[in-house]
Amino acid sequence: MSRSPPELALALRQLHPRRGWLTAQSCRLRRHLSCSQRLLAKTDTIVVLGGGISGLASALHLSRSLPKGKKVILVEKENRLGGWIQSERRRLTPPAGSTEIQEEAVLLEGGPRSIRPTGYSGLVMLDLVRSLGIWDRMLLVPKTAASARNRFIWYPDLLNQLPSSLTALPSMFRLPVMKGVIGELLREFNAPSRFQRPKSESPGEKHRWARRELLEDESVEGFLTRRVRGGTKLAHNIVSAVMHGIYAGDIRRLSVRSILGFLWETEKVHGGLLRRFLLPPRLNSRHRPPGPEQIALKAQEREALERAQEKLGKQVVNEMKQISVYSFPEGMQELPRAIGEALGAAENVQVLTNTSCSALRIADDGCVAVKTSSGTIVCDRVVSSLPAATLNALLSPALPEQYLTGGASANVGVVNIAIPSWLLGDRKRLLKVEGFGFLVPRSVNENKDGILGVVFDSDSLPAQDVPLGGSTSARTPTKLTVMMGGAHWQDLPRDQLPSQKALIEGAKAAVVRYLDVPHEMLDDPSTLIVARMQSDCIPWYTVGHPVRMAKLHRAILDGYHGQEAPWKGRLALVGASYTGVSVNDCVARATETAQKIVEEETRGAGSERKTTGLEILALPCGLL
Repeated sequence: MSRSPPELALALRQLHPRRGWLTAQSCRLRRHLSCSQRLLAKTDTIVVLGGGISGLASALHLSRSLPKGKKVILVEKENRLGGWIQSERRRLTPPAGSTEIQEEAVLLEGGPRSIRPTGYSGLVMLDLVRSLGIWDRMLLVPKTAASARNRFIWYPDLLNQLPSSLTALPSMFRLPVMKGVIGELLREFNAPSRFQRPKSESPGEKHRWARRELLEDESVEGFLTRRVRGGTKLAHNIVSAVMHGIYAGDIRRLSVRSILGFLWETEKVHGGLLRRFLLPPRLNSRHRPPGPEQIALKAQEREALERAQEKLGKQVVNEMKQISVYSFPEGMQELPRAIGEALGAAENVQVLTNTSCSALRIADDGCVAVKTSSGTIVCDRVVSSLPAATLNALLSPALPEQYLTGGASANVGVVNIAIPSWLLGDRKRLLKVEGFGFLVPRSVNENKDGILGVVFDSDSLPAQDVPLGGSTSARTPTKLTVMMGGAHWQDLPRDQLPSQKALIEGAKAAVVRYLDVPHEMLDDPSTLIVARMQSDCIPWYTVGHPVRMAKLHRAILDGYHGQEAPWKGRLALVGASYTGVSVNDCVARATETAQKIVEEETRGAGSERKTTGLEILALPCGLL
């Protein structure tokens, strides 16, 4: 590797920020080491690219657990940490001369707004919250709250309240959105399974089919319509709405194995979804016991869950079973802020904000050279939480482009609307229904603005919005978030996406149409409306995603196109592009990856370094 002495000196100063005695002379001496010596050179530094929640969780776990002498450098291009977590406190100001009206404060979220405390990844997140010392700041929403029980789908021209309990199931049959769905579900029982095989198959045929099953995939829409024998009501009216809410995505493109994997596995083992619940295995002629690999994977998942439960304690786990979601008084931003403060206090961490990365390459000495706007950093390994397509443009030598750019991502317009309580007059509340919000399925025809859904923020977390000036008023602002675009804009070039003004007009039209909010309230100068275009904010796991990630895992470990594996032990991948888009999934997978790196670094020189961050999606190498 050829590098000028000043550039190398800068790199070493960044690696050892507290060692001012490193001189240009010592840098030149290192530059002239023999090749054999340079191949053994180690910087004892790990660079984490990206200061979103995945990068922050990785850096924090590394800083807390790496052996003494190891250093972590976090590189973030923005001047803030948190990525798509964007909380903002704003004021609602009364008209001039209104002496009896108090200002009100609202908390606006431009990205994720709450966290579920469920499952393995939810418990990992709770452990992180506790370790940061912000446990007592959690705002907990119990499962009995209206926002936890009441969820709606707009179809075809009214709000359909989905059942939240067994006692509410009978009312489901009267909902317009459910018309035809029940019949489709009943047909599913006898639908042929794609996994059915003759009992007389030869061993060779069984092996070929087993390989195909591991490599095949299907769209969410394709899976559902096949299982209900050509019906479209379930897919178009219900599931498309749910996918709009989670991924802002199109069920015709999303991978069922990636995002609804339990459905895929249920058909594989039980021969159908209803058969799983209605027939015991001994009476189900289609039942196929899970293979050794599936059994081992389930055992690992159980063990991980048990470890997470034991770490939190039985009392906390049981208490959180009663909670639907949680956030914080100053919003989700409290989480990255607390991690940033913990990293700032750690002696083995350097955080570089306002610093972009333009290239990653393997240096002559086997280390990784990270070219940034602040200089080149030389390190042992990189943990990248950057979007996959962004990382693809940085790597030299490159990884197979089709594995990093084979998916797509959502462009979502997010519009926050806050209507001050004094505009309500004598009304107790503005919205005609109370709950979490509603989603709009793809089957709704009149949707020119591409509305995905509306969240009733003031119902979900009312404690975030308070009167100012010591007022004891029980009323708080009515706060809504309108989400639009995503799947509706997937064919639009970036320069043809709606303007901020168009986003605001579309959001106002939506809340008037769907919620009967008066025009005059939205046009009142006291009402706050903030619009953001969140470009490429949610990765879409399109059909084939699991196999692409398995191949990417192997490419990092074993090389590709006849090359050696230059990135083995030097590059690990975390973040929403790969193993889950929720905040919980991002934190859990980033923490797991960081722990694997810690274990490898703790074993020291001579031990194999092979963490990629994609181990959870690995397939037997003979299949790829």
